[in-house]
Amino acid sequence: MARNEFDKRLSDRWDTDKDRKASNRDELDTRNRYHYDEESFYQRNRGTVKDIDEMMDRLDFIMSDRYDMDMDAKFAESLLDVNDIRPRSDPDSRLDRIEKQLDELLKNNIRDAEPAEKQSSVRRWILAAIGLLVAGGLGFAVYEIMRRQAKGEGDSDIDVPAALKAKLQELIDKWNAAPDPTFWLDFANAIDAGLVIDGKQQQFTIADQVVFLNLTIATCPLKELWLWDSAKDVESNAEAIKKYFDASKKVSDIYRNVMEVKYQGKSMPRAVAAKQLQMVLSWILAGEQE
Repeated sequence: MARNEFDKRLSDRWDTDKDRKASNRDELDTRNRYHYDEESFYQRNRGTVKDIDEMMDRLDFIMSDRYDMDMDAKFAESLLDVNDIRPRSDPDSRLDRIEKQLDELLKNNIRDAEPAEKQSSVRRWILAAIGLLVAGGLGFAVYEIMRRQAKGEGDSDIDVPAALKAKLQELIDKWNAAPDPTFWLDFANAIDAGLVIDGKQQQFTIADQVVFLNLTIATCPLKELWLWDSAKDVESNAEAIKKYFDASKKVSDIYRNVMEVKYQGKSMPRAVAAKQLQMVLSWILAGEQE
């Protein structure tokens, strides 16, 4: 079967039978494709990103061929579905079937994926979200620091220099404070741009995007309670988002326009919007709404 943007599998991973310079070129080219917009988060904070990139280049506490099981365990936990921003659905309801479909997608393509595939996935998300170029083995550490800093949790058990943690904290604070329209526009541009592997452009798969959205949820905790009146409201809201894809057949348009879809006159917080977008992706993956 030909690989395409609706594939359930993760995109091909970086660092496969390549020297480090070639891999760096792929990642740098990918970042340039993502963040070409001068208003993007990366462009507005590229000085801080450059400082962090240089710090990570000097680190050798995790080699590129070393696999950290502890970091993987924390990473895997962050990929689990987040249900506290959605009303409990009735068994065998449409919403319940969507949740099960997403769980199955995560199980088959993430929880059972090879370590190198998981590393590549988290590095791609970090690159898309904030523009950092992360060496293979550092991906889990950097992501876990991001996740904990966003939630105000301690990270003293993660063995990286304090200066790096401080710079990451500075960047994450800015990232979470950035307007949501900027975040979703950056995300849409990343989906349009795709990624570069072995010097060739590839498209992100649906599996990639579901993972990216779960990581977004994990690093963007809700600042205030969000309530849906009913499961039907959840579906209707997601259907309104999907209409942008139906009109253009471009997956990126669901991200580009998600802030246009309100609920009771309010824009959805980043984490809530991410959950809605996952529902839309499940419909796109299925090819049609039930």
